[in-house]
Formats: sequence, C-alpha cells, structure tokens
Amino acid sequence: MKLKQDKHNANRGTKKGRELVKKSIEELGAGRSIVVDKNGVAIAGNKTLAAAEALGLEVQIVPTTGNKLVVVQRTDLDLEEPTGKARQLAYADNRAGEVGLDWDADVLREDIELGLDLSELGLDVDSNLLKRGVEHLDDPEEMGAIVKRTIEAIKSLDIKSLSDADLVYGLPGRKLNFILSFASALVTGSRIKRNSLMFAQPQRLSVAGANKSIRHFFEKIDTVSERAVALAVRESCDLGWFFRVSFPIGASRLPLDFPNEIARDYINEFCPIGGRVLDPCHGWGGRLIGFFLSHAGAYVGVDPAEQTADGVKMLGGLMDKIRDKKWSLKLSPFEEVKLSGQFDFAITSPPYFDIEKYDGENTSTNKFPQYGLWRDGFMQPMLEKVYKHLKPGGVFAVNFSEHKYPLLTDAKRIGAITGFELIGERPVMDSTQRTGVGGSKKKNGEHILLLEKQKAKK
Repeated sequence: MKLKQDKHNANRGTKKGRELVKKSIEELGAGRSIVVDKNGVAIAGNKTLAAAEALGLEVQIVPTTGNKLVVVQRTDLDLEEPTGKARQLAYADNRAGEVGLDWDADVLREDIELGLDLSELGLDVDSNLLKRGVEHLDDPEEMGAIVKRTIEAIKSLDIKSLSDADLVYGLPGRKLNFILSFASALVTGSRIKRNSLMFAQPQRLSVAGANKSIRHFFEKIDTVSERAVALAVRESCDLGWFFRVSFPIGASRLPLDFPNEIARDYINEFCPIGGRVLDPCHGWGGRLIGFFLSHAGAYVGVDPAEQTADGVKMLGGLMDKIRDKKWSLKLSPFEEVKLSGQFDFAITSPPYFDIEKYDGENTSTNKFPQYGLWRDGFMQPMLEKVYKHLKPGGVFAVNFSEHKYPLLTDAKRIGAITGFELIGERPVMDSTQRTGVGGSKKKNGEHILLLEKQKAKK
C-alpha cells in the first residue's frame, strides 16, 4: 500500500518540528506508530511519515478496526538506563509534538463550517485561534532576523521622499504592501492575497484567459451584454476581484497565477529542507512566492514570455530583501533551456495549450499552433527534461485540466512512457475554489499530477 499525507491536515507543522522528528528517527529510530485510513492516507503522524519516507525507512502495516491498542515494542531500548536512548526518545517524542504544532485556521474554519464538531476540543467558530491565526515561526532568532530585514526593505523604498498619494496609489505603496504581506506570511503562515500582486502583474489584464481579456471587457463595454455587466455589479467586482478569482465575464477572463500557499505546501511536502526546486513555466510568480515561503533552499524558474518575467523579477527582488535564498529566472522556452545539476522537486502549471493566449513568438502555443503539435513539441519534451534533471525518487507536481483538451490523459500517458510513476492526482483547491468559484472538484477541473522518478534498483 502506498502511504500518503493528508493534504487537508489542519496542522501545518513547523520547520523546527520537522527537523526534530527527522533527527529523532535518524539517531534514535522510529518510536511512535502512525495512523492511516483504509486508503493509506495519514490520519495522525503526517510529519513522521514524511521524515520516514525521506530516510527510506521500511514500513510495516498493522491492519485494525480500532478495537485493539497497537503497541510498538522497542526491544533494543530500556528505560532503566537513565541516560540511554529510551529516555532520550521519550523527551524527543514530547518535544517534537510541542514545537511542531501550527494550526491552519483556514482549514479549521472550513471543517467547522462544513459541520465537523470540534467544540469538545475547545475549537469552535468563536475560538480565538480562528480569529487571530497562529504564529508560524517558533524560533525567536529567525523571527528577529525577519523583522530586521523587513525594516531594511521598507527603508530601501525611501518613504520620506514620497507623497501620501504615492503611498496609497503609486508603485512604492504597492511594494510596501507586498513587503508587509510577505513578512506576515512568513511569520503567521497566512496566504498572500492575489490582488496584492497586481502592481507586478498589470499585463495580466491584457492576456486572454478565455476568449477575450478583461481589458477588452472594459474597452468594449458598449458591446457587452447588460446581463454580463449586471453579473459584474452583483459580484461587487473591482479590479482586485478579478485578480482574486478566475471568473468569466462576457467571454472575458483573467489568467490566474498559481496559489502561493499551495505551492508552499507542495514544496514542503515533497522537497527536502534546503533542496532545489525546478519550475519549467514560472508564469506570474505564484510558485516563486511559494518557494520563498517554504523550507527549500534554491529555485530555478523558466518561462518564454517577457510580459511575465519583469514582474516576477520584481517580486523576487522584494522577497530576497527579507529572506535570502538562491533563485534564478531563465527567459527561454523550457524545451530549449540549458539546465545544470539535479533537482529534488519540480512543480509547474503549464499553459493549457491555447486556452490562455500569451504574446511572443517563443511561447509554446505560437510555436506549436495545433494541439497535436503542442503535445509532441512542448508537453513531451517538458516531461522528458524534468525527468532527466530530477534526482531519483524526486517528484514532479504538474497542474493540468481537461476543460477543452485531454491534457491530463496525455500527461499521464507520456509520463509513464518517460519513466515516471503516477503516485497521486489531487484537485487544485484554494480559497476561491472552496467558495464555489473555479470548480476544481469537477471531473474536468484542474488537477495536480504527482509523477515520481523511480529510484534505481539495487
């Protein structure tokens, strides 16, 4: 049975907690058992499972219906030895649980609103935890370093020379807002709202996410049906609203960036601490933000569209002032780019062929104007190149949909031919889709395929 982590786990975990669990298993061996459901999804022990998998620990499954207490007896340990490994393991077990707890208030709120009764655990809709969130960082030194670097980042904007209007409406004010949002996300684990990225991604208004762009909707407002305008009014639309959700208005839709909190969670799940991340189509920067929020150490993003690159560089430069990491962007079609070294994890959301229309002769749709040509000239080389540069056992998380073309079906088939093993397929769920916009729960909605490069057989 393939064991899997619970993607809806309300405990995000902490960096220090993950490190303690891994170190404990390395030095003292496995102590506590974990609990999985009938499908092998972890109910309790997600962080232990991740550490055990990273260390290549052998798994022994004990089937039960809960009517017996499953006891793990360590025949090599003795608590009568006051300074032995048994006593060390007891402390490590309690300490890892203590520092590794980081409640995700959004997940808790969603479960409670769906009817899950957690009141006897002291968790309800009036819980202070749900109102204020939680601190994501438990290391005072790291917290202090982030605060100091945030101050330096704000000083670099030269606030004294700016007018009040510049701070409210201008680019410096937008940068200030992003700096504060990013620092807050690091400290509390909160998401960075998509509309706070507008200053770095204004070109998205002119990119057609459906038949036409959002800019076209407003430019041709006299030709748009009154029904479409009524829908926009009823949804309380402003430009920020369009940047938050992917909702068609009068055949116009804004292309969305990948949710940064989802990118962060996938990187933390599949990439080791300090590992290298490859993003074959970096797009509007959502996965770069997720990388800066994660425990990974290096990121390489590739994209052929100049209209996306400048804004992503701006975002990366601002985040780099607060959290120093290794990152680089390459302006090139991925099938042509030269890469060096191996990567621990890859994640991307490629174009869905011609559903979103980007400018530039090097974009995949313009290079390969028919779906069959695009599949063979872009999708297949992308999968093959990622496979080549992934370390054995590395995972490629790739986001596709089947709204119009058999992208998921073809990606699975080509991935298998390339040598990948499909170890999972998950719907893309973010805050907008949980409230009913986006529809990823549908069969033809957006899904992330988890493709694993197999380890060499000994």
